[in-house]
Amino acid sequence: MKILVINKKNIDSIIRYVLPFCVAIMLTFMRGGFLFFSDQYTVTDRIINITVVFIAAIMVIRSSKSSYRREDVKLYIPLMLYLYWIIIHLIMAWYRQPVNASQIITITVAIVLSINMRCSDLLMLRRSLVLINILFIIMLAIYSPNVIRQLSGGAFGVNERFGQDHNPTAFVAYPRSMYILSIACIGSSIIEKNMIVKAISIIISAVPMLIGLSTAGRGGLLGFITSITIIILGAIMVYGSKRKISLLFLISFLCSGVYYIYKLIITRFPIMVYRIQNDADDGRYDIWSQALNDITLFGKGPSYDYAHNLFLESLHDYGIIGFVLCILFVYTVIKGSIKTIRGGLDMEIIIVMAIVMLQFVTQQLSLNIYWGFFWAAMVLPISLSIEKRKIL
Repeated sequence: MKILVINKKNIDSIIRYVLPFCVAIMLTFMRGGFLFFSDQYTVTDRIINITVVFIAAIMVIRSSKSSYRREDVKLYIPLMLYLYWIIIHLIMAWYRQPVNASQIITITVAIVLSINMRCSDLLMLRRSLVLINILFIIMLAIYSPNVIRQLSGGAFGVNERFGQDHNPTAFVAYPRSMYILSIACIGSSIIEKNMIVKAISIIISAVPMLIGLSTAGRGGLLGFITSITIIILGAIMVYGSKRKISLLFLISFLCSGVYYIYKLIITRFPIMVYRIQNDADDGRYDIWSQALNDITLFGKGPSYDYAHNLFLESLHDYGIIGFVLCILFVYTVIKGSIKTIRGGLDMEIIIVMAIVMLQFVTQQLSLNIYWGFFWAAMVLPISLSIEKRKIL
């Protein structure tokens, strides 16, 4: 009997280490594989895919055997109502097949994993993101070495957008993943004490950042700038009264980084500048106007033509009822973020909030809501705001 108890504790410990890595995967590449710009789906991708689904299944089983406080369950009611309303519309619109089964599985896995996160898992979450970035760079070097050469040589972002020629959907979606990896590495360069680790973190942050910029995605860029701003403000709040010299260096470093990104965009990525100035390619204002002109109480249901905005999509596709439920859900996320920050502010929490804000801001300009990394990020503040709950 004693051996069984020890084994159970060991299994629980393993899950607590693996869970943050799985959440990090859902925040970035989800179940789509590292090489999103090609048709290559490697053995590593398959192993990771199986792992995240398996861990999510385990968390569902364990959660069903655990007792939750009524106050904890209440926090998820807006999320559950919003999802329930979306599911009803999906069932009604299934014949149009606007969303496939793989997307639904990915969103489910993302939500289940994020619900089970704790504040004590944030260190492992950040380091998992850094590890994923290292794996991504290794995969690039092995399977697509030409990408690194083309990025360093300035081939993308001048006359063409990275990934556009191969997968139009992926090159719009995955800049978020790239910027999140870059944010995690920038955060590690601030938090980690070892100078070698700091240097490596700064160096490897450049690869995903350059890929993100070379896609010329405006929403992702705005989200990235917003998240960097949050990190600067957060560093001032965390280190301001404790390490004045370090704070001055930190602010100078981050502000220099923002200026460098600005100069990089102007000189290396003229397509980005053109699209920002001319609302090129897709005409967001026209899309938003059309969404506002066709509003009903219950909504039109999801389709391939979507509003490229979280609130307008909820209003058009899911009606006034869906819009209200969306507002309640976002309010819960904001409330959870404030509660988490007030509970004890540190840089790990700041980095998570920067990631959440990146997803939220970018969602106002691109994609629909059927992407796992959006839900994985938005559920995190709610889960982290719960101080005590039984998970394992």
